Amino acid sequence: MYMYSYYYDADAATYTIVSVVYFNYDGVIYTYDYANSESVEIGSFTDNETYTITTRFNESGTIAYYINGELATTIEAANGTTANLLVYTIDDWDSSYFIDNVAYNGTLGVKTSLMSSLSVYPNPAKDVVTIANSDSALINSVQVADINGRVVKTANFSGLANVQVNVADLANGVYMMTVASDKGTSTQKIVKN
Repeated sequence: MYMYSYYYDADAATYTIVSVVYFNYDGVIYTYDYANSESVEIGSFTDNETYTITTRFNESGTIAYYINGELATTIEAANGTTANLLVYTIDDWDSSYFIDNVAYNGTLGVKTSLMSSLSVYPNPAKDVVTIANSDSALINSVQVADINGRVVKTANFSGLANVQVNVADLANGVYMMTVASDKGTSTQKIVKN
């Protein structure tokens, strides 16, 4: 299971990974230090237990990671950026996890919002995904990321209310589709089959 934070630049329609926390199959909780290009062990876990992971960002680009209220480590954010987007991914290796009580404190660095009026269909999709909205938002770009957070497809638009994205070339699986519009961003899980 991976928990990513990103900095999304709406003007350039680009993403920068700021932080990641992941639970590995070896029972270890890791983060990734992008400045030094290395995984950092921050704790361990056992099956059927509840863990509270807290990630605190400050304006200078420092990230503090806490496990069950205890400081595990502090590192510098990638490129000194701050986060304004959170993404959760899970693999399909017969594991399960639950996320609840997601909260944040503070203000975001750019205008973002979850557009509740956004429709993504069909889902699961085979060839084409249609994105429509009832909020008069103008869609500028769509990025599709795999479960590891790698962007596998980008489509740019010129402020359209409804768009279609061809996903026929993607491998079957779960993806995160982030839609950027003039009214903010929204990330939706899609399934390609």
